[in-house]
Amino acid sequence: MKQCRAWEHKQDTPLKPKTTQHLEIKRQTQKPQEIQSDFARYHAAQGRKEGEEAGFKAGKKAGLEAGKKAGLEDGQRAIVLRLLVKRFGPLDPAALAQVEKASVSTLELWADRLFSADTLDQILSDSGDAHQ
Repeated sequence: MKQCRAWEHKQDTPLKPKTTQHLEIKRQTQKPQEIQSDFARYHAAQGRKEGEEAGFKAGKKAGLEAGKKAGLEDGQRAIVLRLLVKRFGPLDPAALAQVEKASVSTLELWADRLFSADTLDQILSDSGDAHQ
């Protein structure tokens, strides 16, 4: 299909009509299938562009949320470690590994236990009933 001068086309932009007069001339000189084809290409390009933008926004939002969640978890872990060291002195490698692997809910439980437990073992125990 030949390119009509009534349509501007840059490499990265969708086709769009210059004026309605040019579009009318094009309609008079082309078969209906060719006009529909140009119309379809233009709107398909617009749809692709809008879809890419929506996908980018959704991906960006999901990435920001995941980063925020990871940052909060890292912050909670750092605070619990700091408080444990301040209260009980340097932690042994097993206790450090336990804190590094702990879930957010476990870190919150341990933070609560810091105020009532007498030993590190009472804080890091797996049961939820140690000095709560």
